[in-house]
Amino acid sequence: MSVDPLNKEKLGFIFKLFKAMQKDNLNYIYRGVFTAKITDNILALAESNLVKKEDPRALKRKVYNVMVEGLQNITKHQADIDEDVESNNGVFVLKKEHSKYFITTGNLIENDNIDSLTIQIEQVNKLDKDELKAYHRQVLIDGKISSKGGAGLGLIDMARKSGNKLLYAFEKVDEKYSYFYLHTEIPSTSSGVSLISTKTPGTIQYISACIKC
Repeated sequence: MSVDPLNKEKLGFIFKLFKAMQKDNLNYIYRGVFTAKITDNILALAESNLVKKEDPRALKRKVYNVMVEGLQNITKHQADIDEDVESNNGVFVLKKEHSKYFITTGNLIENDNIDSLTIQIEQVNKLDKDELKAYHRQVLIDGKISSKGGAGLGLIDMARKSGNKLLYAFEKVDEKYSYFYLHTEIPSTSSGVSLISTKTPGTIQYISACIKC
Protein backbone atom coordinates (compact mmCIF):
# COMPACT_ATOMS: atom_id res chain seq x y z
CA MET A 1 0.00 0.00 0.00
CA SER A 2 1.44 3.38 -1.03
CA VAL A 3 1.83 6.24 1.42
CA ASP A 4 0.44 9.67 0.58
CA PRO A 5 3.42 12.01 -0.10
CA LEU A 6 2.18 14.57 2.44
CA ASN A 7 1.75 11.91 5.14
CA LYS A 8 5.14 10.47 4.26
CA GLU A 9 6.70 13.89 4.70
CA LYS A 10 4.99 14.33 8.08
CA LEU A 11 6.06 10.86 9.22
CA GLY A 12 9.62 11.73 8.26
CA PHE A 13 9.46 14.93 10.25
CA ILE A 14 8.00 13.15 13.29
CA PHE A 15 10.92 10.70 13.21
CA LYS A 16 13.41 13.58 12.98
CA LEU A 17 11.68 15.38 15.84
CA PHE A 18 11.77 12.22 17.95
CA LYS A 19 15.52 11.87 17.31
CA ALA A 20 15.98 15.54 18.14
CA MET A 21 14.05 15.07 21.39
CA GLN A 22 16.32 12.15 22.30
CA LYS A 23 19.47 14.07 21.42
CA ASP A 24 18.46 17.28 23.16
CA ASN A 25 16.65 15.57 26.05
CA LEU A 26 13.31 17.30 25.50
CA ASN A 27 11.10 16.26 28.38
CA TYR A 28 7.77 17.35 26.94
CA ILE A 29 6.33 18.87 23.78
CA TYR A 30 2.73 19.81 22.99
CA ARG A 31 1.39 21.34 19.80
CA GLY A 32 -2.23 22.37 19.27
CA VAL A 33 -4.93 24.71 20.51
CA PHE A 34 -4.41 25.78 24.12
CA THR A 35 -7.64 25.68 26.11
CA ALA A 36 -7.87 26.38 29.83
CA LYS A 37 -8.24 22.65 30.48
CA ILE A 38 -5.19 21.73 28.40
CA THR A 39 -3.11 24.42 30.08
CA ASP A 40 -4.16 23.17 33.52
CA ASN A 41 -3.28 19.61 32.52
CA ILE A 42 0.18 20.63 31.30
CA LEU A 43 0.86 22.44 34.57
CA ALA A 44 -0.43 19.52 36.62
CA LEU A 45 1.72 17.10 34.62
CA ALA A 46 4.77 19.30 35.10
CA GLU A 47 4.16 19.57 38.81
CA SER A 48 3.86 15.81 39.25
CA ASN A 49 6.16 14.32 36.61
CA LEU A 50 8.10 16.65 34.33
CA VAL A 51 10.10 18.51 36.94
CA LYS A 52 12.45 16.01 38.57
CA LYS A 53 11.92 15.11 42.21
CA GLU A 54 15.61 15.55 43.02
CA ASP A 55 15.61 19.17 41.85
CA PRO A 56 15.83 21.87 44.54
CA ARG A 57 12.45 23.21 45.60
CA ALA A 58 13.41 26.74 44.53
CA LEU A 59 14.23 25.50 41.02
CA LYS A 60 10.91 23.64 40.77
CA ARG A 61 9.05 26.79 41.78
CA LYS A 62 10.89 28.89 39.18
CA VAL A 63 10.21 26.37 36.40
CA TYR A 64 6.53 26.17 37.30
CA ASN A 65 6.15 29.96 37.46
CA VAL A 66 7.86 30.51 34.10
CA MET A 67 5.65 27.80 32.59
CA VAL A 68 2.56 29.62 33.86
CA GLU A 69 3.68 32.90 32.28
CA GLY A 70 4.59 31.21 28.99
CA LEU A 71 1.28 29.36 28.71
CA GLN A 72 -0.67 32.50 29.59
CA ASN A 73 1.18 34.32 26.83
CA ILE A 74 0.03 31.70 24.30
CA THR A 75 -3.62 31.80 25.36
CA LYS A 76 -3.74 35.62 25.42
CA HIS A 77 -2.49 35.96 21.85
CA GLN A 78 -4.50 32.96 20.67
CA ALA A 79 -7.72 34.78 21.55
CA ASP A 80 -6.91 37.49 18.99
CA ILE A 81 -6.51 35.12 16.04
CA ASP A 82 -9.39 34.52 13.64
CA GLU A 83 -10.94 31.09 14.15
CA ASP A 84 -10.66 30.24 10.46
CA VAL A 85 -6.86 30.58 10.43
CA GLU A 86 -5.53 27.08 9.72
CA SER A 87 -2.22 27.48 11.52
CA ASN A 88 -3.58 28.77 14.83
CA ASN A 89 -1.68 26.14 16.80
CA GLY A 90 0.57 27.03 19.69
CA VAL A 91 3.46 24.90 20.88
CA PHE A 92 5.10 24.36 24.27
CA VAL A 93 8.39 22.60 24.96
CA LEU A 94 10.11 21.77 28.24
CA LYS A 95 13.72 20.62 28.08
CA LYS A 96 16.02 19.49 30.92
CA GLU A 97 19.77 19.54 30.46
CA HIS A 98 22.04 18.89 33.41
CA SER A 99 20.95 21.31 36.16
CA LYS A 100 19.02 23.64 33.84
CA TYR A 101 15.53 23.74 32.38
CA PHE A 102 14.71 25.35 29.04
CA ILE A 103 11.19 26.47 28.20
CA THR A 104 10.17 27.40 24.66
CA THR A 105 6.77 28.57 23.45
CA GLY A 106 5.51 29.38 19.98
CA ASN A 107 2.26 31.04 18.94
CA LEU A 108 0.67 33.03 16.17
CA ILE A 109 0.49 36.81 16.58
CA GLU A 110 -0.62 39.69 14.39
CA ASN A 111 2.20 41.39 12.51
CA ASP A 112 1.03 44.75 13.87
CA ASN A 113 2.11 43.59 17.35
CA ILE A 114 5.69 42.66 16.43
CA ASP A 115 7.28 46.09 16.92
CA SER A 116 5.73 46.74 20.33
CA LEU A 117 6.54 43.21 21.50
CA THR A 118 10.15 43.56 20.35
CA ILE A 119 10.50 46.84 22.23
CA GLN A 120 9.10 45.25 25.40
CA ILE A 121 11.46 42.27 25.24
CA GLU A 122 14.53 44.39 24.47
CA GLN A 123 13.65 46.69 27.36
CA VAL A 124 13.42 43.71 29.72
CA ASN A 125 16.65 42.15 28.41
CA LYS A 126 18.80 45.19 29.09
CA LEU A 127 17.88 45.34 32.79
CA ASP A 128 19.65 43.59 35.66
CA LYS A 129 17.95 41.95 38.63
CA ASP A 130 17.44 45.11 40.68
CA GLU A 131 16.40 47.14 37.64
CA LEU A 132 13.81 44.50 36.70
CA LYS A 133 12.33 44.69 40.18
CA ALA A 134 12.10 48.47 39.95
CA TYR A 135 10.69 48.31 36.41
CA HIS A 136 8.03 45.83 37.54
CA ARG A 137 7.02 48.19 40.34
CA GLN A 138 6.99 51.16 37.94
CA VAL A 139 4.69 49.38 35.46
CA LEU A 140 2.27 48.53 38.27
CA ILE A 141 2.29 52.10 39.61
CA ASP A 142 1.86 53.67 36.18
CA GLY A 143 -1.17 51.46 35.66
CA LYS A 144 -0.56 50.99 31.94
CA ILE A 145 -2.43 47.72 31.82
CA SER A 146 -3.43 46.55 28.37
CA SER A 147 -6.34 44.37 27.31
CA LYS A 148 -3.91 41.45 27.29
CA GLY A 149 -3.43 41.64 31.04
CA GLY A 150 -0.39 43.84 31.43
CA ALA A 151 2.17 46.13 29.86
CA GLY A 152 4.75 43.38 29.46
CA LEU A 153 4.30 42.20 33.05
CA GLY A 154 4.45 38.56 31.95
CA LEU A 155 7.76 39.14 30.19
CA ILE A 156 9.15 40.96 33.21
CA ASP A 157 8.07 38.11 35.48
CA MET A 158 9.65 35.49 33.20
CA ALA A 159 12.96 37.36 33.20
CA ARG A 160 12.87 37.88 36.97
CA LYS A 161 11.93 34.29 37.81
CA SER A 162 14.37 32.71 35.37
CA GLY A 163 17.21 35.10 36.13
CA ASN A 164 18.01 35.18 32.42
CA LYS A 165 17.45 37.17 29.27
CA LEU A 166 14.60 36.15 26.98
CA LEU A 167 15.47 34.79 23.55
CA TYR A 168 12.90 35.36 20.83
CA ALA A 169 12.25 35.09 17.10
CA PHE A 170 9.51 35.98 14.65
CA GLU A 171 8.68 33.99 11.52
CA LYS A 172 6.32 35.54 8.99
CA VAL A 173 3.33 33.41 7.95
CA ASP A 174 1.51 35.88 5.70
CA GLU A 175 0.72 39.59 5.47
CA LYS A 176 -1.33 39.48 8.68
CA TYR A 177 0.30 36.91 10.96
CA SER A 178 3.69 35.69 12.17
CA TYR A 179 4.81 33.03 14.62
CA PHE A 180 6.38 34.33 17.80
CA TYR A 181 8.89 32.09 19.57
CA LEU A 182 10.01 32.76 23.14
CA HIS A 183 12.78 30.81 24.84
CA THR A 184 14.22 31.05 28.34
CA GLU A 185 16.55 29.11 30.60
CA ILE A 186 16.08 28.44 34.30
CA PRO A 187 19.36 27.41 35.99
CA SER A 188 19.55 25.88 39.44
CA THR A 189 20.62 28.28 42.18
CA SER A 190 24.02 26.59 42.35
CA SER A 191 24.72 26.22 38.63
CA GLY A 192 26.82 29.35 38.28
CA VAL A 193 27.03 31.43 35.12
CA SER A 194 24.25 30.85 32.62
CA LEU A 195 25.06 29.44 29.19
CA ILE A 196 22.20 31.25 27.50
CA SER A 197 23.27 33.49 24.61
CA THR A 198 21.70 36.02 22.27
CA LYS A 199 21.86 33.53 19.38
CA THR A 200 18.73 31.61 18.45
CA PRO A 201 19.19 28.11 19.93
CA GLY A 202 18.44 24.83 18.20
CA THR A 203 15.31 24.44 20.30
CA ILE A 204 13.58 27.35 18.57
CA GLN A 205 14.50 25.80 15.22
CA TYR A 206 12.84 22.54 16.26
CA ILE A 207 9.74 24.40 17.40
CA SER A 208 9.58 26.28 14.12
CA ALA A 209 9.72 22.99 12.23
CA CYS A 210 7.06 21.48 14.48
CA ILE A 211 4.67 24.36 13.82
CA LYS A 212 4.98 23.79 10.07
CA CYS A 213 4.31 20.06 10.27
